[in-house]
Amino acid sequence: MTKNNTPDGIVNRRQRLLAERRREKVVEALASHYMELDPDLSLSKATTRAEEFAKEEGEKNPHFDGVFLATEPPFRLPARSRTCPIAEMKGIDDLPEMRWLFGEMTAAKTGRPANREMVVAAFRKMSFFGRPDLLNTYREFASNPALAWAHGDPEIPSSLSKLYDQLKSFSRRMPAGMVIHANLALVDRIANLKDRRTGKLLFPNAFKYCTVDGTLIEADVPQGAPRGRSQRERKVMERSITGPETRMVQFVWYSHTSGSVPEDGPVRPAEVSKKCFGWKLVVICCLDTGTPITWTLIPASGDERIALRELIRSLYLLRPDFPMEYIVGDGLYSMSKEIFDFIEPKYGITTVFPRVKNQSTSKKWSKTDGVPWCKHGLMKNRGTQQAWRWRTRIKRGVRPGALPPLRKWEQGHIRWTCKAKYGHKCPEVRTYFKWDRHLYTFLPHMGGSKKAALRSVLQARRNRSESVFSQMKHSGAGARWPNRARWATDDGMRWLTSMAMVQITARRLIHLDGSYKKALDRTRDEGLLNPSDERTFYALVDGREPLASEPVEGAVIEPPETWGIDADLPIDREYILPSLEEFSTKIDRE
Repeated sequence: MTKNNTPDGIVNRRQRLLAERRREKVVEALASHYMELDPDLSLSKATTRAEEFAKEEGEKNPHFDGVFLATEPPFRLPARSRTCPIAEMKGIDDLPEMRWLFGEMTAAKTGRPANREMVVAAFRKMSFFGRPDLLNTYREFASNPALAWAHGDPEIPSSLSKLYDQLKSFSRRMPAGMVIHANLALVDRIANLKDRRTGKLLFPNAFKYCTVDGTLIEADVPQGAPRGRSQRERKVMERSITGPETRMVQFVWYSHTSGSVPEDGPVRPAEVSKKCFGWKLVVICCLDTGTPITWTLIPASGDERIALRELIRSLYLLRPDFPMEYIVGDGLYSMSKEIFDFIEPKYGITTVFPRVKNQSTSKKWSKTDGVPWCKHGLMKNRGTQQAWRWRTRIKRGVRPGALPPLRKWEQGHIRWTCKAKYGHKCPEVRTYFKWDRHLYTFLPHMGGSKKAALRSVLQARRNRSESVFSQMKHSGAGARWPNRARWATDDGMRWLTSMAMVQITARRLIHLDGSYKKALDRTRDEGLLNPSDERTFYALVDGREPLASEPVEGAVIEPPETWGIDADLPIDREYILPSLEEFSTKIDRE
């Protein structure tokens, strides 16, 4: 018997084949993820990039492939080019949660009595399909029967100026936060969807892993930096460019320095990596379902970390039992000690932010990113004590935002033991979270454990929020010139981005439960598909069964459960300009 045919050789060959198959699945999933982020990326380039990344991470941690596949989302949305926008709009219109939202937007008693059907339809269309251009939207509704049918045949105003006045008045009087209530009801439905074959939850990790990020949105102003020799002069120029209805529109620039934050000062072209004169949209997304959960709009120069704290606070006012266990972000969040001290002790959420090398260098084991080591190498993670994470807080009845009792949260620590199997072992070591939550984390920055692999996997999927931003900007809302929303005030942009977010969630739902196929059938029966489109779109859906159980017909339209909760949502807050006296008059430019 040859060496390879021995029982040990057969087992080793089988393990090697299983490892190769796992790696192939990881590469395929990563390539799909990269193409979802960048629709212009070819399959070959995405696969090459995925192979390099998977190889690098697999060499660091042998558990990477297994953890990656265990947390892989079960569903990816089809590309916009492969779906019928009219059928999608009709499918979204038929959802009970969206019917409630549109009805509330149309019938709310604020201001003078007016027919708001066309205003609601315009917001829906501009945030979902095509440029957010009010003139072309007005013309399309008047000339395209299919578009009007998908939005319930709204009554078209007699003139464009009348529609503009109605839209401006509506966005000023109506709070955009009502869209978040409808979105939470939709994401609840997605989280409770069951596989039509097995009867198990389709998204078992729904809301467990979340990510936060912000994206810049240009306003319809010149994108050059405001001129001035001092900080105050530039701020005066900035406010003269904007106006009373766009007070949140501000200028920001980022430098090429790793981990840099927005600053005001002398801008050198060689140092600028990104600049914008406009707003910033900050969104918390679910990594498993791929849906936005809650969001807010802040000035382009606003601090995402402050926005994150406000989003979490308002989210748990609406949903005290929201099952978020991990929040993933980029290096900007790692530069704030306050964000760690706010999220982890008060909400039991584990922060998964990348290690900033120039921070915590004086702490013990900083060279190994907070993982203790001995003469046998890096030590093993043997678990945590008094961590007071989400499940423990729920079990002990600790409300969100409150610290655990008796200051036990200060005693949370990780136990580390020597990895030597034989001979004299080194003493056990403990690292306490309160020493430095950025360095001594629940998910280690280094090592070969499954927790360290989970950190690498979550960081690899951190850009899931970028996929949401890509969908929003591809549909028109938030895109750069010449696709900017030229009509949008601060209130108008709140509504435009909010409608874009909720329709991303609704679009995912109709493709999961088969509502899209039914809406496509209705579109065909109405005679609104030409023969070429009918062949194309049916060829893409024929033979593809919905993953989840089909929705119940004739569902009752009711307000979301959170609608009666008095919560001050960040997106509805009025932005107050700081006094010009706060800005320096010192000359810093020649």
